[in-house]
Amino acid sequence: MHRMEVDYYKKLFQTIGTILDLIEKDDMPKYLLFLENAFPYMDNYNYHKGMKGIIQELKVLLKTKSIGTDSDRALLLDFQAPLETKPEKAIKLEKDALAQIENITADNARLVSNLHANLGGLYRMNGYPDLAREHMQPFI
Repeated sequence: MHRMEVDYYKKLFQTIGTILDLIEKDDMPKYLLFLENAFPYMDNYNYHKGMKGIIQELKVLLKTKSIGTDSDRALLLDFQAPLETKPEKAIKLEKDALAQIENITADNARLVSNLHANLGGLYRMNGYPDLAREHMQPFI
């Protein structure tokens, strides 16, 4: 059911909230993956309370350098951008997310592509068509 639409999203969000509150966090890579997979569902339904909860949890986890990767840290910044009310701050978050990833690899290429598309979209929505084009064109 990964990334598929579900009718029971309210129950799903309640379940995710309960997991955040009660789960024993003893397998950090799996917990991190869980959080990173739950966020897009909440974003899809504009469930800002849950999105903010996941962001707070990710911030705490990713402060520890031994937990997560540069891609995880970039994804955290990307997750924060849609919740920003100031376009300049959202753009900065996306730029910072891209800066987290020094080398594009097979493992992070899709993330880098999405970050460029998100940044390009922000530029386009805020009246910077040349910058938007720069980030939305395929890169080789």
